[in-house]
Formats: sequence, structure tokens, C-alpha cells
Amino acid sequence: MASKAQRTKSEVMRARLIKEARRLFGEQGYASTSQTQICEHAGVSRGALNYHFGGKSELFEAVVSDVLTDFDMVDAAEDMDGALRRYFKIALDERVFRITVQDAPAVLGVTTWREMESAHFITPLAHQGVDPLTARMVYGALLEATIAAKSDLEPDRIVDRAIAVLSKWV
Repeated sequence: MASKAQRTKSEVMRARLIKEARRLFGEQGYASTSQTQICEHAGVSRGALNYHFGGKSELFEAVVSDVLTDFDMVDAAEDMDGALRRYFKIALDERVFRITVQDAPAVLGVTTWREMESAHFITPLAHQGVDPLTARMVYGALLEATIAAKSDLEPDRIVDRAIAVLSKWV
């Protein structure tokens, strides 16, 4: 059985790998980031990466999970307008967008990505009393509005319009 100090060292190493991989995947994309780069930036061996994650794609899944937790900070007192603005602020960050919208569906596969989306976006809406179909539709609209805002010269205009429409749905 591992000692507390060994577990802590292992947890720190795992956290460093996720942190550096998140930064590199966000800056360069999944395809342009090598395991060697991640290990060098995290200050660990390739064996450590494989021990903790099994490989680059498993590490990417852990990074996506870490990124999605940024969206989970639900403030019960927050109104829908505030929650949607917070969502867009996070989702439109260049690194978050690259990881979640551009790379995650292709790297993780549609089934895994849809399960992760559901856990972080659709299920929480359903727990707030939104029926499951409406929750899926709201998330779909959020995703499409995010993509539209990211490619528009006036993203704030798209965000304002999306919030106006989505606030009526939930």
C-alpha cells in the first residue's frame, strides 16, 4: 500500500500533467501537442504520463473533464442571464474553445463527448427543473451560439442575442 507521502507526490504529478497538457492543448491543439512536450513542461517522465493516464488520448480526456468543471460553478443565487454570460465568457476563451469545440468531439469520439456534455450541461439543467428535451435544446443552442460568436466580428452582439432568446426557454 502506498504511503500518504507517495500518494501526495503521485497526485501532484498527475495534477501537473493535467495543468501543462491543458495549457499546451489549448494553445496548440491536440494534434500539434506531443507527449514529449507535455512531459518536458510538467517535469515528468513519459513513463509517469503513461502510468497516470495510459497515453495522450486518456490525458486529453482528463483535460477535457478538468475544463468542463470550469462550467460547473453554479451559484444558486445567480439569475439565468448571469449564468449564460458566465457560460459564454468561459466558452469563448480561445483555449477552452479549442479543447472543447474543436478537438474534443474528434479526439474523444462522439459517444464519449456527448456523455461528457450531458453530464456537465444537460443534466444540471434537468436538475434545475428544465425538462430533458428542453435542456438538450438549450445546450444545442448554446453550442451553436458559441460557434457563431467565435467566428463573428462582433461576438458580444451574438452573445446578447443568444441570451435574450435562451432566457425565454428556461
